[in-house]
Amino acid sequence: MSIRSGSRPPKARKGVIDKMRSSEVVLLSVPEVAERLAIKESTVRAWLLRRRLEYVRVGKRSVRIPLSEVQRIIAEGTVPAREPNDAR
Repeated sequence: MSIRSGSRPPKARKGVIDKMRSSEVVLLSVPEVAERLAIKESTVRAWLLRRRLEYVRVGKRSVRIPLSEVQRIIAEGTVPAREPNDAR
């Protein structure tokens, strides 16, 4: 399989490029995401297949997940502590 000269990367969705230019984007591999969330790599891969995580394709088979997605998962799963007067 040969690579054509002058081939271009796939088009990004509108707004994604602007978002990337506005701040530094930190990308993580599947093992890094799994380690940060203390879950199995297979869970991260399942989430990718179900499109529960936004990702960036960096090759034919390689993907990277923005750190912001990991932070979103943590924020969505965070349960606030009860106030002392709410104790039962």
